Amino acid sequence: MSLNPINSKDLTNLDSYYEDDYDLEGSAQLENNALNMNRYGAQASGKKAATVAPKGVHGMNTYAAHIDDSNKKKMSPLAIIAIVAAVLLVVVGGILGFNYFNNLASQERVFEGEATITIPSGYGTENIADILYEANIIADKSAFFKAVRSEGAEGIMKAGTYTFKRGEDVTKIVRDLANGKVDPGTTFTLPEGLTVEQTAERIANAFEGITYESFMDKAKASNYAGLYPFLLGAYNDSLEGFLFPKTYTLAKNATADDVIRVLLDQFALETASIDWTQATQLDVSLTPYEAVVMASLIERETSIADERPLVASVMYNRMNYNPQMLLQIDATVAYALHKTGLITLEDLRVDSPYNTYMYEGLCPGPICSPSIESIMAAVYPADTDYIFYVRSEDLESRTHVFCETEEEFANAKAAYNAAAGIA
Repeated sequence: MSLNPINSKDLTNLDSYYEDDYDLEGSAQLENNALNMNRYGAQASGKKAATVAPKGVHGMNTYAAHIDDSNKKKMSPLAIIAIVAAVLLVVVGGILGFNYFNNLASQERVFEGEATITIPSGYGTENIADILYEANIIADKSAFFKAVRSEGAEGIMKAGTYTFKRGEDVTKIVRDLANGKVDPGTTFTLPEGLTVEQTAERIANAFEGITYESFMDKAKASNYAGLYPFLLGAYNDSLEGFLFPKTYTLAKNATADDVIRVLLDQFALETASIDWTQATQLDVSLTPYEAVVMASLIERETSIADERPLVASVMYNRMNYNPQMLLQIDATVAYALHKTGLITLEDLRVDSPYNTYMYEGLCPGPICSPSIESIMAAVYPADTDYIFYVRSEDLESRTHVFCETEEEFANAKAAYNAAAGIA
């Protein structure tokens, strides 16, 4: 991403428009056969055969042997029995070997005590079986699948935190999951638009065993990128944008690592059906990571679901404009300054890659955790010619007016200023 500073005069507009011969071995064998025939052929048949000059054996007279069928060797029954016995020995040995190593692997798994697990919202039977198996609650996924079918529990097992005895009867496990017999646990809500720091504060308030510092120390992309490929190359090694907003219930003794994994699991689940390649087929091609960056901007720009694809279209249109237009989004400046409230002219002069009043294109990383609606809008924007938007004069609705020209924008801005009492 190129970073092109703009002149300070461009900062005067405070309103944002919120990213492939010879066969030697065969020849030697042929010559050897010819010599053998010359030596023994007459004795075997009593008749002289025609001279043969095999290809590749020059100047050599050979005699073919006509061997009576009665002289052919026959395999004795004892030899046949020996061969069959050898084959059986190999097969039986293979089976025994497989069972030995399989049993050895099973012996390494411990089925003692209890385990507490969390089933994220939206998880299906296979996902749940993976969690139970990895926690050593069940020894055989196929038995679990059979129990699910027998109990008619497909699609009705509920999310939440559960405690099971390891090795417990699979039918009971399935029934508990279907009936939602969750642990009391700790329930907490993460709204859309929170930063990692704000998320850490909420988690620290919800769990006695987790502090703000312990959460922030653990909240590094490099700690989880091996399991969650969407974190590879995350800017500043941050989980920003990926701690999915939702209401969760986890065990009271959950650790920061437990919480983060559940939030990342939920992001992976919620976005599993998105065709990220759609964002590479637009006039401005975005990687999946960049799409999450844009989604975070959309999240902070509007709370109206129907407006999100429109806001996305404005961002795409401004980046595709010739010359490229700055995005000019106040929320990116606020993120750079860790500031809440109104943005001033002085704020707009901060030299940060997050300052979309100063640098072209998207900022280098997300500025919050976006909703699924904002992510969808970034990947599937509306098809418009809008390059501006501004708050509408209906202040209570918190809606926006979208414009194609500067004149339309100026009029809409004036109407908003008048309604808001801005001179």
